[in-house]
Order: sequence, then structure tokens, then C-alpha cells
Amino acid sequence: MIRVLALVAALALAGAAGHAEEPPRPEHARFTARVASLELRDDAVAAEIFYTVYRAANSGPQRPLSFVFNGGPGAASAFLQLGGIGPDRVAANDNGSLPTGALQITPNAQSWLDLSDLVFVDPVGTGWSRPLGDPDTTPFWGADQDARWAMDAVR
Repeated sequence: MIRVLALVAALALAGAAGHAEEPPRPEHARFTARVASLELRDDAVAAEIFYTVYRAANSGPQRPLSFVFNGGPGAASAFLQLGGIGPDRVAANDNGSLPTGALQITPNAQSWLDLSDLVFVDPVGTGWSRPLGDPDTTPFWGADQDARWAMDAVR
């Protein structure tokens, strides 16, 4: 279910042409979104890492780039995108609870996008990221394993 929510959220934000156009935004808050995956391998195992990139419309070569990872297993970066620092968020009730029924997406005034372009990465076992071939996740889970695969993904 989390994988489906992550994809739906990312595709809804990216739009069919890869640009987020709804809702209307001031010029400084416009962005493009890209959803993709990256295949990482070493001598023994391989993984497909899912990520979402948000680039501000005024992005240039000197603009900072922040890589954002959520914990796992099971905690995809969609929670950080739509509940934390992404350019959009799920609208909550005044008391912070989620409304019943259809959720509304609204621009996030606390997004980091005005400071840095953002890359949300789902480690193996979260979102759509998964081991390739052997389904054993042991080579991917643990503090040292997380650090190693995160470094490979950033490179």
C-alpha cells in the first residue's frame, strides 16, 4: 500500500509532462518533479532504488542539492515529501489530524525547496525500492549497509 501511495503522490505532483502546475504558485515556488529509479550493484547483490527529484524553476548549477532519506523498512520518503519538507503537503485539520475522505494536496510553506533542490530517496525495503534477484534484504538493512547504499545512490 505504501508503494502505491508513494507512486500516486509522486505522479500527481509530477503531472503527465513532468511539471507540477497545480495548484497555482508564486514564481519563487514553481518547480519540476522527476520520478525515477537507479540500479545499484556490487559483486554479490543488486537493488533498484526509487527516488523523486524536485528542482526549483530558478535552479542553476550553483544551487544546493539536498538528499532526503526516510527510515525503514516500510517508511517511504512519501511521508517526508507530503508531510514534511516537500513542495506540497497533505492538508490537515486545525488540530493536526487528517480529514476523513479524500485528502487535499496544498503548497507547503515550510518546504526546503526555496533553499535547495530536493532528492527524496527510498532505501531498499521502503517505497518501491527493492533488491533485484534474491529477495533477501539482509545486505541492505543495518546502519553500515544503509550508509554504504546511500553513498552509492548519491554518487
